[in-house]
Amino acid sequence: MRFRFEQLSFGLIKPKGWLLKQLTVQKEGLSGNLDRFWPDIKDSKWFGGNAEGWERAPYWLDGVIPLAYLLDDLEFRDNIRKKMDLIFSKQQDDGWPYPMTDQEKRNYDLWALLLISKVVYTYYMAEKDERCVRYLTRLFDAVDKAIDRTPLRHWAQYRWFEGVIPLLWLYDKTKEEKWLLLGRRLMAQGFRWDEFHRSPLVEAPAEKGRWSFDKHVVNNAMAIKANGIAYALTEDPYYLENLTIAKDRLDEFHGYVTGVFSGDEVLAGKSPVQGTELCAVAEYMYSLEVLIEMFGKGDLADRLEKITFNAWPATFLPDMWSHQYDQQINQAECSIKQGRTWKTNGPASNIFGLEPNYGCCTANLSQGWPKYAASLWMKTDDDGLAVISYAPCSLSTTLKDVQAEVIVDTQYPFKEDVTVLIKADKPVSFPLYIRVPKWCNRMTVTGVPFDKETVKEGFVKTEVRIGEEKSKEIRILLPSEITLYETPQKTVSVTKGPLVFSLPIEEEKIAVNTEDPLKAPPHGDFELYPVSEWRYALDPDTSKMTYEEKKVTDACMFAPENAPVALYVDAYYTEDWGMTNGSCDEKPGPVPKKGAPERIRLIPYGCTNLRITEFPVAEDV
Repeated sequence: MRFRFEQLSFGLIKPKGWLLKQLTVQKEGLSGNLDRFWPDIKDSKWFGGNAEGWERAPYWLDGVIPLAYLLDDLEFRDNIRKKMDLIFSKQQDDGWPYPMTDQEKRNYDLWALLLISKVVYTYYMAEKDERCVRYLTRLFDAVDKAIDRTPLRHWAQYRWFEGVIPLLWLYDKTKEEKWLLLGRRLMAQGFRWDEFHRSPLVEAPAEKGRWSFDKHVVNNAMAIKANGIAYALTEDPYYLENLTIAKDRLDEFHGYVTGVFSGDEVLAGKSPVQGTELCAVAEYMYSLEVLIEMFGKGDLADRLEKITFNAWPATFLPDMWSHQYDQQINQAECSIKQGRTWKTNGPASNIFGLEPNYGCCTANLSQGWPKYAASLWMKTDDDGLAVISYAPCSLSTTLKDVQAEVIVDTQYPFKEDVTVLIKADKPVSFPLYIRVPKWCNRMTVTGVPFDKETVKEGFVKTEVRIGEEKSKEIRILLPSEITLYETPQKTVSVTKGPLVFSLPIEEEKIAVNTEDPLKAPPHGDFELYPVSEWRYALDPDTSKMTYEEKKVTDACMFAPENAPVALYVDAYYTEDWGMTNGSCDEKPGPVPKKGAPERIRLIPYGCTNLRITEFPVAEDV
């Protein structure tokens, strides 16, 4: 299968503006420091130590590799190279990643081998290091032999497709048919996600206390791309026809306004006080990026932006030294309390900390922003470019054998205007695919021909012609309307363009677990308690809502005090909205309007720590 788009090598896209600031904050937080103090990375078996030798170091590398090549930080990049040198040097002659006994190999869940294959492929995208080909050749030979007598089981069985992505690349690199055959073997031994997502099994929330692989939230987020991967292996039209069945069905029964679905740690329905695991948000983003590259569908890019600008930043404190295991869209308190609403997670799951509940999210928190930034623009199969997302950046590439530079000047998604300046060494013409978000009904483009009526799969194809002036400026305007996301429970959330808006709750921040030396600042554990009113029902009349912008500064945008946009809405105090075991209760509408309305300020969801996002509707008595 020939992919519709092609991701650019890491390092060719350079973040600018608010996105550069965000990636710098990430590097200065947990991502850039875990290997200095956290034993599961610092002393990992993958690097020659004696600590965890399964998924945690590969998870970390999968995010910090693109991060290092997006940022011009040579010391950070050199550190990553040294880590990869260790990965290459530790591989055994039989392909296994480090010394193991035969019994250890038989007991080893092969998920970590599929994950490290993705890491090595990612490293090749950055360094073009030919050691990656040799490493993957030996690794996949080991996997092929391992599943002869010990078929895929546990995590590997449910995540089989993650290994197929580097397998397809290896086949393209070597033209050896055995890699496609191994992909088919993995598929044959893997879980049938297509059947699960079409069946009634996906519909009901899990029973409280009952954990299962098929309802595991991260497995489902990864499986968003399973049918796309299956189609790439088989070219069976069945998988193409069901490309988005997982996304659609999870939306229907477990989805939220933020673009993600619930799972704490298993599918939990649509209640606004259930949680969504950080790893699930990260993996959903990656699944969408893969599908966009493969099939070139603009609606998947709409969803990628929705998740990236809302659910993703909200799962961290602004300095990115602390994160949650579970986030809630109605999150009035983050605390360690028994009896929380979580289906299977522990009582510390929504505090902000180093490794609340479980350390997988600590290892996996690094991939979200870098892989998004690396996917802003892609090459197309007709030697052109596609705009996937409109964040500020620059990129260098060749178009029709001409060296070109693209500079994107914007404060999107906080502002609606985008300026794209394309420079070329000599005259050139090439196709440009401009994404048209579904929420944007009045999009305008100047500088190139643009007819919105010709939109196909979310993109308008146009032609960029650069003459002797060697440059072309394109101006894009993406106006949006205030809209409501409504539920059958007579509750609403407010959106504008790709942004979801929430009531920020002022907080008291309390350090906990301070006796643990690993929890010393800045990588501590923190509970957050509400100190401002949050019990409001919303007047759903959007004509009464007003929108306010302020200057986008060099500060981290995703922080309550730095929110660059706000909505002001009418709301009514609701006295009988309570709290149970640290979570606010569900509060369906309608709620009768009593007294005069209060004017409350909503800010982007991603800028909040404590918040109310889904409000009961206020109606006249």
